[in-house]
Amino acid sequence: MRHASWIGMAMALALTGGCSSQPDAGTAVALTQPTRTIRLPVQYVEAGESVKAAEARLSYSAGAEEEMPQGPPAFDVGAGNVLVVSDPLGERLAYYRADGSFLRAQPLGFAPELVSAEGQGAVRRYTDGTWVSPGTGQPVADPRPALPSGRLTGPNRAFLAAPSGLEADGLALGWGGPLDLASAQPLERDASGTWYIALEVMDQELDTVRKIVRKYGRGGNLLAEIRDIASDYYYAPSVEFQVRGGVVYQLEPLDGEVRIHAWDLNPF
Repeated sequence: MRHASWIGMAMALALTGGCSSQPDAGTAVALTQPTRTIRLPVQYVEAGESVKAAEARLSYSAGAEEEMPQGPPAFDVGAGNVLVVSDPLGERLAYYRADGSFLRAQPLGFAPELVSAEGQGAVRRYTDGTWVSPGTGQPVADPRPALPSGRLTGPNRAFLAAPSGLEADGLALGWGGPLDLASAQPLERDASGTWYIALEVMDQELDTVRKIVRKYGRGGNLLAEIRDIASDYYYAPSVEFQVRGGVVYQLEPLDGEVRIHAWDLNPF
């Protein structure tokens, strides 16, 4: 169940150009718990061990003293909310229904890194970074849409550039919280001009980083914020977040299972 509380938006504008987050007299929704969590099973495999193509469990390596654990680095969400997970140790893509039940697998014969569920699908090989069709293995163009870029412009300030490159289409924001803004990564800017942005804020005293995802309207007004996002990963994934149809998804690898959390921000 989603838990929401109403908070004032503590945002300060200190940049010119683009849409701007403003000190606000209104409110935004703060979410802590996901709308739903999908739990995917895993198995631990040794180097060179073959994995059955129809295996429902994703593949992990346990790591060693000087070797980090490994597992699925990326995922995407396709039509019907089908989850597509890259399984490099199994040299395959694994597909799961929205409830987490195993749907099918696509053997590849190579270790996949990134995956896209757009159109007929595409996968990027670990070895050379080439995007190929998972069905034919033939090279394809990078299917990912151009993402905005983000940069810090001063203490607790950032500017998010739109794909158009026009400053007027960008978003200037300031972080008004008690912690220090460490990064601002745009996840998506949809056709309506709505932004989804992942923030990392640093607690200097505890030497820890907290992850926050925010949804901003076309005019730069903060609509919703996801707080308390889990980040104690078993290993570091290449792709943490995806946004599809107004739903924010997070890949959380844990020792013993992979969790994919979903926050539905459409009501906000």
